[in-house]
This record gives sequence, C-alpha cells and structure tokens, in this order.
Amino acid sequence: GDVIITEVLTNADGNDLNREWFEVFNTTAAPIDLQGWQIADLGSESHTINAPLVVPAGGFALLVQNGDPLLNGGLPAGYDYATVTMGNTVDELLLIAPGNVVIDQIVWDDGATFPDVAGASMSLDPSAFSALANDDGSHWCASPAAPYGSSADLGTPGAANPSCPAPGD
Repeated sequence: GDVIITEVLTNADGNDLNREWFEVFNTTAAPIDLQGWQIADLGSESHTINAPLVVPAGGFALLVQNGDPLLNGGLPAGYDYATVTMGNTVDELLLIAPGNVVIDQIVWDDGATFPDVAGASMSLDPSAFSALANDDGSHWCASPAAPYGSSADLGTPGAANPSCPAPGD
C-alpha cells in the first residue's frame, strides 16, 4: 500500500476514447519510481510502465490513456499507458510491483457501492487514503471538483482530491 489509486475517470462525458485516466498517491516519505510496475485488470489487459515515473513522497502521479492534450480533454502531462482500457460500469484496476506483488487494486461495481457517473471521476475521499480503505466503494464519490482542462469532465487529475460530500448533501 505504499502507492494507492485515488482517482479514476472511466466514463468521460461523451466519447471515452483517449480520455480515461487515473491518479496514484505515494503514502510514504520517500519518492517511488514506478518503472517496471504493471497496470492491469483481473482479465487479460496489462501494461508495464517502461519509463521512469517517480511519484513524489506524499504526492501524486497521473497516468493517462492518451498523452495528447488535444485528444484527452486537456489533461496535464502524465504517463501514457495507451494499451489498457477501463470499463465504464464494472472493471478493476491493479498496480503490480516487480515480482508480481499487487500493491493496490480497486474493483468498481456499476454503482452498487462505487460511484457510476458519466462525466465525473471516481474520487477517493482524502480521509480514506490507504490501500485498505480504497477497497470500499463508500469512501469514493463522483468528483465534486470543477471541470479540468478543455473537457466538461469533473475531477482533479494529478492533484489533491476534495472531500466527498456527506451522504444526503
């Protein structure tokens, strides 16, 4: 749980092509280089991070389906993992360190516990930044942030997440 998944856009407003992304957070006091780690699902999709990708101590890194801001909704620079796609309603995302060690994973569930909203990222509440807490869909919400870049999508790609609203707010 040294690096955890904290925000995911699986269902962009309109066409998802080239616009999916996720961010990770380093829970430690030292930088961690993800080169050699894998991004995968529980099926057949995987991608090995093949360039230095340093997540600063207590900081975030952004991983994008497409690194071109003209195609990805104006996302800031991030690591381009092009070969993995995420299902809008049901899927999973794993971070696997060398030696096939699963460091973190989330499994979203078509809105049963994880949010399922088009045009907003799934955002982990900052009070739940741990590999155990991010397994629980009740700690996630549709991002309450403003739109980013040139898209209408809501989220904070590569930056701190706002707190999730209390249930009923």
